[in-house]
Amino acid sequence: MSLGEAAKVAGCPYRTAAWWIEQGLITPPGYDHRRGVVIKINGKVLREICLLTRLRKLVSLQELRKALKYLRGLGHNPLSTGDFVVVGGKPGDLEVIKICSRKEAISLIGKHTGQLVFVPLGEGEKV
Repeated sequence: MSLGEAAKVAGCPYRTAAWWIEQGLITPPGYDHRRGVVIKINGKVLREICLLTRLRKLVSLQELRKALKYLRGLGHNPLSTGDFVVVGGKPGDLEVIKICSRKEAISLIGKHTGQLVFVPLGEGEKV
């Protein structure tokens, strides 16, 4: 799939997706930084473009960049695995949480950032 096709599927402008790649937010396989040529977009990279497109509608690019850098520092591939949850009611009062596994989540943007731990409830217990 070409970058143009991937951008269209994700619902973002081609130039935006290309800029995310140029800035290193997304790294497609076979990308040549010297020539700036994207060879192909696979399913993993398409997922990353789609996630960034959705998150960008809710959170500033500056905040996203900091969150992705933080996740990479922890050894996570921020966009290719897990899911993101955005919690909050109004812009500026949002919290972005990266769900890493059934037992681990990381609060990235919000009042209280850091690692969250899920506590499983016993059978029959309700939230």
